Amino acid sequence: MNRTSTLNMLKFQKQFQITSWDKWKKDISKAVNDFAIEFSIHPNILQTNGQTGSQIDSIVNMDEKERINVTDIKNTKKPREGEGIILDAFYGDGYNLEFALDDHLPDQVFRLIYDDSPEWEEDIPDNTPKMALQLPA
Repeated sequence: MNRTSTLNMLKFQKQFQITSWDKWKKDISKAVNDFAIEFSIHPNILQTNGQTGSQIDSIVNMDEKERINVTDIKNTKKPREGEGIILDAFYGDGYNLEFALDDHLPDQVFRLIYDDSPEWEEDIPDNTPKMALQLPA
């Protein structure tokens, strides 16, 4: 008799709104805290549509105050001056958020997810920088 065990996969998700581009980092940080309170665990994925993701990248690329909070996860190096940044992740006190796209989300809406078994496409070469932005506490 063959018995197969099923893995219990844990997944929580909730949508939030960026209220204004002046406060986008605070909106995400507050949402992470709200998510952790509601589900008793920090999210590990942040999803936006392509337009919202591009807007975040543009803000970070144009503002040197934002760029100083960006690090390459693989080697902890800061981006070189003038180097274009495409964010792959966000991190804060006690959490890391991998960035993912979902073009079904409206502009300025983001989804936080905790998934204990996320499925990622492994199409990024090892030598490609993986840039992460630190969010405020």
